[in-house]
Amino acid sequence: MELKKSPTLPLANLQKWMQQAIIGPSVNEPRPPVAFLPDEWKNAKLDDIVKPSKKLTSEQHLSIYQQSYILRLRACMSSQFKALEYALGENLFEGFVDQYLKTFPSESYTLMDLGANFRRFLEETRPDKYEEQKESWPDFMIELANFEFQINILFDKIEEPFTLAEQSTPDEQIKLIPVFEVYTHQFPIVWFYSSFIKGQEPEFPLPDPRYCVILRKNLRIDFFEINQHQFLFLRKLKNTGSVGLAKKTLGDDVTAVDAIWQEWKRAWVNLGFFRI
Repeated sequence: MELKKSPTLPLANLQKWMQQAIIGPSVNEPRPPVAFLPDEWKNAKLDDIVKPSKKLTSEQHLSIYQQSYILRLRACMSSQFKALEYALGENLFEGFVDQYLKTFPSESYTLMDLGANFRRFLEETRPDKYEEQKESWPDFMIELANFEFQINILFDKIEEPFTLAEQSTPDEQIKLIPVFEVYTHQFPIVWFYSSFIKGQEPEFPLPDPRYCVILRKNLRIDFFEINQHQFLFLRKLKNTGSVGLAKKTLGDDVTAVDAIWQEWKRAWVNLGFFRI
């Protein structure tokens, strides 16, 4: 497809129009491509901007780009939100994605950021947004979308070199590995996601508050369910870098706290939570 050059339509405007013309009609936008042009071009025809060829009209040239572009973006969203696509069903997921791409068109040089606003979009478009009595399934879908995108973010982070801690490492030298996050959810998100990636067919879960760790080590993402006390401890350790301060989340009984910490330390050192 060849775009006609015009001194009255700056390159930036032409690029913006091209994106809107490609995405808009692909998500049931009723307006024709020329409707996205600046006001001074409101009487223009598509032939004024896109050159037809001997075999294809201007509309057919643009249609090729519309179809291939939206399919590529759908495929990218599907790869970033596999479990969510399963939970919603392919058709409903595709409908959400098409509307999302219209609301938040890609503005990044990389498609890794394509789903960055998907959680926000799901929150803003939930069907019971203005109802006093909320349904639970939108909350689950929103949490699942956020969980999957966080996995994508952590996988893309640069992993700086580090040395894993050992059982004998003194507490004051212990730090969490660089790519390490803790999360709390209203639903058993880790269970659902783990079941899905194992090829099972998990059903929609009921609300059940859970806590988890997501970490990346040696180019591998792992996630573990933890309890509330462990969540508070690890969040404090992440925020302060101090085991001593993190232990204060467990209470004032020094003997009991030390016993709990030693048990957790043995398990977490084996799982690779800590570095020096």
